[in-house]
Amino acid sequence: MISKRPTPQRSEGWGKAGLAMSIPTMMVAGPLVGLIMGHYVCLWFGIEKPWKTWVEMGLLALGMIAGGRETVKIIKRISSDS
Repeated sequence: MISKRPTPQRSEGWGKAGLAMSIPTMMVAGPLVGLIMGHYVCLWFGIEKPWKTWVEMGLLALGMIAGGRETVKIIKRISSDS
């Protein structure tokens, strides 16, 4: 049985779809990693409440910023390939 190989034009759409599917992962992974890092930083340095909440929220915000930044980079990459 002979299989048809995808032409470059046909497979290009799948690459863009794959990049687009990574956006939700970035939007979840960034804040999650930031929150986990905040928790372990507080454990490492022995930070107690009320500062623990602020440190965790600060690193959560950094994770959100990182996720948003990566999302913008992916969108620009998808847009520039067209």
